[in-house]
Amino acid sequence: PSLSVSRCLLANSSAFPLLWPEQLRFDQQNKSIVANPGVTVDIEDFGTFKGFKGAAFLFLPYEEHGWIPQINFYGAPYDWRLPSAGLEPYYTKLQALVEHAFSQHNSKVTLLSPSGGPQVALGFLHRMTQEWKDKHIAWFIAESPVWSGSPLTLETVISGYDSQSGPFVKQLSNDTFSIPWYFPRAGETNSTWGHNETLIHTPSKNYTAYDYDQLMTDLGEPQRIPGVNFVLNDPDLKDFAAPGVDTLVTYGYDIGTPEYFHYPVDFFQNPLQVPPQPRTINATDTGDGLVTVRSSLRGTVWAADQAKLGKRLLYRSYANQQHAQCLIPQGGKCFDDVVALIKTGTLPPPTAHSAHRFTDVL
Repeated sequence: PSLSVSRCLLANSSAFPLLWPEQLRFDQQNKSIVANPGVTVDIEDFGTFKGFKGAAFLFLPYEEHGWIPQINFYGAPYDWRLPSAGLEPYYTKLQALVEHAFSQHNSKVTLLSPSGGPQVALGFLHRMTQEWKDKHIAWFIAESPVWSGSPLTLETVISGYDSQSGPFVKQLSNDTFSIPWYFPRAGETNSTWGHNETLIHTPSKNYTAYDYDQLMTDLGEPQRIPGVNFVLNDPDLKDFAAPGVDTLVTYGYDIGTPEYFHYPVDFFQNPLQVPPQPRTINATDTGDGLVTVRSSLRGTVWAADQAKLGKRLLYRSYANQQHAQCLIPQGGKCFDDVVALIKTGTLPPPTAHSAHRFTDVL
């Protein structure tokens, strides 16, 4: 395929509220995620970086390479509480922003997406026609994606991260729908979690990725089951179709990353009671501290579909790189590789520190 060179950069990442986020609920009749009556949430100054908390750390390093905010570098923050199934208004705005950037510079746009961003951007690309993607998108760069979920999300809904913040984090997790979107994905492949893989252990039960209904019941929250299942059946991550554009996936490895939690007590069937903190067992295939390698590698299944479309699928791994660190210069080789790819359309050769399992699939 011909090289895709981009003069326009668009970063999509979550917008973090300063206050407690408004609770969301699942409307079973209309099969949709809705806010409480009378509540409307919107992103401040969409297309700029005002919607990113502490945005200077994000755009200043890119200015050194010629990408200037609101000139050829645009911010597209999204409501982090929602899975792609609840982001249709956002996707409409994102399409308009990409088209604006394209028309302003007569140049294809690169989507730069860290952490939760790749899943949201993938949902966007699924909604665009192939003709539109061929015209407007140079690269989709997915940094530290959570394609198959992360076991840490289960800890948040059960007990929170630690004894001090546990009740706060647990309540926060239960008030959003992006958290179950990132539950470990059930499946029998190398990048999903199988029937025989315990994720949560208590004295009397083992819970796998196939047991979320039972887990919600045992936590005293059976009313959440329809909403959790709605989110898990969202086709963007369930069916996991290829993005249909030139794609680079970067991820870190060789950092201890939780995959299994051993709770000392059975759950109380009372959402107001927070279980004691679990003993954590790390994944054998490591990860970036938050996301295991198997989740990041799920995108390798796209190789054949990408090839049919004449689109590249590149994978690069970086030893001891923490989650989403590629986004900033502290990411070292990863940050430099991404900048080079956007500027030239080619990826520098891998080094000894970026040759873990899969590199360039296409």
